[in-house]
Parts: sequence; C-alpha cells; structure tokens
Amino acid sequence: MINDYALILNCRFSVRMKAIGIGLMLIASLTACGGSSSDNSAFVASWTAAQNDSNEDLASLGYGVLTPSVQTFTNETVRQVAHISVGGESVRIKFSNLYGTSPIHFDKVRLARSTGISSIDPSSDLPLTFNGNAAVTIAPGAETWSDEAKLKLNSASDLAVSIYISGTAVNNTSHRFALRTNYIAAGDVSSASSLNLSDPSSMTTSYYYLSEVDVKTTASSKVVVAFGDSITDGVGSTAGANLRYPDQLSAIGIGLNLAPQVSVVNQGLGGNRWLYNVFGPSGSSRFAHDVLGVTGVTHTIIFMGINDIGFSGAIPGETESASQIIAAISSAIAQAQAANIKVFLATITPFKGASYYTEAGEAQRQTINAWIRGSKDVVAVFDFDKAIQDPNNPTAILAAYDSGDHLHPSSAGYTTMAKTVDLSKFQ
Repeated sequence: MINDYALILNCRFSVRMKAIGIGLMLIASLTACGGSSSDNSAFVASWTAAQNDSNEDLASLGYGVLTPSVQTFTNETVRQVAHISVGGESVRIKFSNLYGTSPIHFDKVRLARSTGISSIDPSSDLPLTFNGNAAVTIAPGAETWSDEAKLKLNSASDLAVSIYISGTAVNNTSHRFALRTNYIAAGDVSSASSLNLSDPSSMTTSYYYLSEVDVKTTASSKVVVAFGDSITDGVGSTAGANLRYPDQLSAIGIGLNLAPQVSVVNQGLGGNRWLYNVFGPSGSSRFAHDVLGVTGVTHTIIFMGINDIGFSGAIPGETESASQIIAAISSAIAQAQAANIKVFLATITPFKGASYYTEAGEAQRQTINAWIRGSKDVVAVFDFDKAIQDPNNPTAILAAYDSGDHLHPSSAGYTTMAKTVDLSKFQ
C-alpha cells in the first residue's frame, strides 16, 4: 500500500473508503498522471480540507458538542472559497463523496478568482469539466478529479468554486469547521458576480465536497502537509482571516521568495484523535489518505494528541495511554518515511484550564512531549509547547496567546507557532 502511494503522489486517482473495524481501508484507482510534462510544469497541492462524516451526532455520543446539521441541496448553487498557498498557471480540483450513501450529481461547476465575500471577478469565470463533460456524478464512497482548467492564480489568493445542483443532493461528506464563510443560493447562479445573501441560511461555515485544489506550476516546489486536530484546523483564530498556523507559515514562505517554493496545505480536523473515529476518521486510519495521497507531498508536520489525552476515560471504553499515542505517532512516521516523505514533529501545546484538563492528562502530555523532543528518526522537532506556554505557568497557554478556552491558541498564538517553524528545513 505505501509503495503504491509513492507511485501516485503526483497523479489523478479516484478513491473509495471502506470501513474495516474502527478503521478505513483506502482503495485507489489510478486514472491519469499529473507529473512533469514537456514544459517542465507539474501539479502540486495548494489547498486541502480533510473530510468527515456529516452524520456524526457528537452531542448524543456524549461529547457535548453540537454538530452542524446535514445539509441538503435542491436546485441550488454552493459557492465556496479556498485560500490557496502557492499559485500557478492552471488548476484542477478534487471533489469527495467519501461518506455518501448515494451518488451526488453536479450539473455544472465553475471557477473564478474571488474578490471578497460571495463576489467573483467575472472576467476570470470559467467552466470546470470532468473527462470533457460539464456534469459529473460521484459514486458513494468515491472521490473524483476535474480536468485541468486554465486559470492563473497568484500565491496566497482566493479561489471561488461554484457548484450547481439541479436535483437533490444530501451532503454526508464535509469539512465541519471551516473558519470560512461559504454561500448557498437558489437556482443556477454559478456565474453570478455576487450572490443574494439576504437569507441567513445562505451562509455556512462548513466546506461541502471540496477536498483539494492543485495548481500547475513550472516552479520547483515542496509540498508540506500540516496534519493534526482543531489546533491545526485553526480553531480560535479569526474566522475568514487565514490566520491558522499553516496559513501563516505559507505566508512567511511566500514572503521569503524561497526556491524551491513551499506550498503548505492544511489537513487538520477538529476533535480528531489517533485511535478513535469520532470527530472524523481516526488519525491513524486517515493518515494514508490525508498525507500520503496529497499531490506532490514532500514533507509533513505531525502535531496531534491533545484530544487523545483530554478525552481519555471521559467517554466509556475510550481510554488511551501515553504509550498508545506514541505508538500511533510512530506508525505514522514509518508510513511517511516509507513513501520518502520527510517528517517533522511538533510538541503538544498546554491545556490547563481547558474543559477536559486533568492532572493525569498533563502527565501524559509531558511524557509524550519528552518522547517527541528526543525523537531521532525525524528531520526536526518544532516546540509549539514552549512557544506559547506561560513561562510562569508552563502547563497553561500564555494569556496573550490564548483564544479564551485555554486549549486553542488565538491568532497571535498561531503567529508565534508559525514563526517557530524553520522553513530552511524544507529546502
């Protein structure tokens, strides 16, 4: 399986996920490669969103978290905005129905450069096709790539993707907590310069179906996948401002005009844990798809474990030890290295004062962080723990870096985390 991934990192493929116990098995079908061509251009990932099952009822499962309701689209246009990392001369997009129980049908999909809120630059508006067709049907459990579209995008710019669904499509596959407002409007307004947003239900803070944006570029590129939970996902940062730590790391790299350029994509998933599937598929079961399956991936930053610690024992039958969490991280490292992906680890950040803080959990965090800092089989360790801790109370986040829940950093905290990452390590 790992060798297969190493072969298809720069290719187009369709994917099905099949449940096996508490995990997921990935079945990939190679359809067309997007590697270097005669003009020395290649596709690289520039934006990603990890997918979860929209049907998860987190409140009834005992987690005390309200889950956004499953969205149904009928004769509607869904306009979603993706903030890309590096730019390119053309683009292709992956759409996902991984958790769907029935096929989904898009009548048309259009792309344009976003100019803010729901507005687009009409001069950039163009259709997206699938094997030459305007419409596409995605089977349950599958993903599909679009054809290449000739749309030039600058680095750190916003791309609007407008999907028109004439019939009815139930959304079971989404990125639940997007920290970005997306838009829903009646009828086919996929080419409209802006959408009518008078109805509050026309706005959503989730991503639907949209899984990855690749750009084609002649620039030599490194692709860094930030893998983690809600802290990687950016919870606590200013919504719509692109201030998650991966966003800010990407912006730093773009500002430095690095060669090779560094594309940073975000595969954080709110609430995610290594060993249990609630809050999306477990980290262990999704790592192959969400890291090894990203186009052109060369590096990954692994930063996850706080939910394993915090929820351990809080839910009946879901107790985890520090050794189990370390074993899961070690397995992910081995998978990445077998696919020739360079691995970086980040220490788990403080959480004293958070709703699920315990002294026993803090002891687990210290044990895992000691192991991370001593790891010899990774390229480097980024010490996010020390970067944002209160020096007078190191088990807690410094007040200036705390979003207010004592678990998630503020935008300023994410800035400090991004500055902790040494970008020269990715060259």
